Amino acid sequence: LEAIKKGIQQVYKNNKIDIAKLLQEPSPSSLLYEILHPKGFTSQQIESIHNSLYEQPGKQFFSSKWRVLKDRDYLLIEEKDKKTTPPQLEFEEVEYNTDFIIPKDKEIACFDKNKLKEPLTIRKWQQGDYFIPFGMKGRKKISDYLTDEKFSRFDKENVWLLCSGENIAWIINERTDQRFRIDKETQRVVIVKEKRSQTDTPSNPDR
Repeated sequence: LEAIKKGIQQVYKNNKIDIAKLLQEPSPSSLLYEILHPKGFTSQQIESIHNSLYEQPGKQFFSSKWRVLKDRDYLLIEEKDKKTTPPQLEFEEVEYNTDFIIPKDKEIACFDKNKLKEPLTIRKWQQGDYFIPFGMKGRKKISDYLTDEKFSRFDKENVWLLCSGENIAWIINERTDQRFRIDKETQRVVIVKEKRSQTDTPSNPDR
């Protein structure tokens, strides 16, 4: 029993099972059972999940309240009916001068105010959406960007966009659009970041 508990501590944190560590354990299937059976997964499902460890990422498995995603390096576990709410953003407007330094933090976005068009709206990304990533000339599909950045399916479901009129200005907390960049003609800058409570922790720390 102690060995099982110790094994679980080694492989299972923050609703993620480290596949490489799991496969190093003496009995991966037993650990999976101890972790997943209390969440309503049947023995047959757990066997299928164990078999999926050797397959390509993308498979999902469902119990009545939970789902498991076989990702590249992890089994991701999440509540099926988890509600996601739009991020709350803070907007600050400042005068642009030579002393202004654009933050390198991807969780802070800076835009040329004159390039932004009303209304500014927040929405989930959709298939077919595209933007021009900051620093690039050509446009890129949001779906391709998220795949390139190794977002899991669960991560992709939680991606929000800040839109300026019909155009995407920012994949929130990820990448801004080149069309709204600050340049030598800029007079005023709009600084945008997500409101966070003190208890919030950054999402996706392993990416």
